[in-house]
Amino acid sequence: MANEFPSSAQDPTATAEAAGAFTTLKSKAQEVGAKAAQRADQARVSAASGMDTVASNLHEQGDRMASAAHGAADAVSHGASTCAPTTWKP
Repeated sequence: MANEFPSSAQDPTATAEAAGAFTTLKSKAQEVGAKAAQRADQARVSAASGMDTVASNLHEQGDRMASAAHGAADAVSHGASTCAPTTWKP
């Protein structure tokens, strides 16, 4: 049995159906791509919000730590000045 190949002449109905299927597939692909882009944008916004919250918390905690450190340094300095002889000057 010899290999059979389709005729070189194209069936107009098949061509129209293929074009319609391609258009539908292209439309679906664009829709899926748009939804994926939208989800990615939402994820970026959520991540940025979370990072902003972390940065704010770090600033607040850093300010508290700095305040505590300055308070401790002031207390040590005061303690040193009260323990030192009167001729010593910090």
